[in-house]
Amino acid sequence: ANLRWLYTVYQLMNCRLLRFFKYYAHASHLVHHLRHSLVHVTHRQLYRSLECFALCLVNLQHDVGFLQALMNPAYHGVPLTPHPSALGAIRYSKPKDAWFECAMLARNAAVVIARIETMRGLGDVPGLELDECLDSLAPQPQLWAPAVLRYLPRAVRAYYTRRTPQPSARVSPASVRQLIGARPEHAALLRPGDAAAESALAAFYAAPERQALFLCVVWVLHERQTPPPMAVVRRVLLTFPPLQMSSHTSTLLDFIVACETERGTAEPASATMQLLNDFMFRFQLVHHEHVVFALTRGEHDLRTDRMRLLLTRYVLLESPQFSERLDEWHRLDFQG
Repeated sequence: ANLRWLYTVYQLMNCRLLRFFKYYAHASHLVHHLRHSLVHVTHRQLYRSLECFALCLVNLQHDVGFLQALMNPAYHGVPLTPHPSALGAIRYSKPKDAWFECAMLARNAAVVIARIETMRGLGDVPGLELDECLDSLAPQPQLWAPAVLRYLPRAVRAYYTRRTPQPSARVSPASVRQLIGARPEHAALLRPGDAAAESALAAFYAAPERQALFLCVVWVLHERQTPPPMAVVRRVLLTFPPLQMSSHTSTLLDFIVACETERGTAEPASATMQLLNDFMFRFQLVHHEHVVFALTRGEHDLRTDRMRLLLTRYVLLESPQFSERLDEWHRLDFQG
């Protein structure tokens, strides 16, 4: 009952009450409570509502209060009580742990901070350092394409220019094909019903460094016309931390682009777009918002990357299942 109540509350915040948080005095400090929930929640559907709410709530931030909340130790894991202005002078310090383990939320927060810096600056907030705010967002600094950096304010651009962030891990089609053939654990994906093989598969992908490969393996098996049993695939995916699913989806989309490039085509094949559509809506292995993030996360310049640009166009404009869901949302006529 408590879980259903929480889910209902977050659904109301996402759909009915979101517009009111733009001018709510404590909105920026809700991030503290969301971080705790995002890390500790285990129910996947509840986590997805939390992640969507955190994404929308951070997007609404337009004032320096958001940065003050990030760097205010008085609100680090403590229940929210008075408005921060009633606390007097604040000593800002970088938190011990990164705010967002989810790559999508971390990049979104970086863009919001850049917008706040552009709109009003931080010169009238003594003791608040922009570099420390950006440092606190993610365990590692994000990589941005040079074309994206040009649109960031000077201080934010200088921060990322001084760092040497590592690009996202690339998975080659040849390495995935070799992995499928070399590891006997994948027998569970080819011969369903073998409980021992399923246990071995789950144990193999329990290692965090291998989890990003799993969706690529499933993609290759579908392309070979040997689709694995979805029940086995879902049981393995349920063992992955939900915080990492946006990163795993980014790995999958980079892998799809690599497969299309290997074939020597300038545009993604219709079968590729249909399979991506199935992954999102028929099988529901990846979320639509994670796919959009993976294609537009700022690591690539879509103006010079035709493959990613066409995939983005398909996901947002041409996908029939997404169009049906958008039409249904318009039919419900939610105000706000």
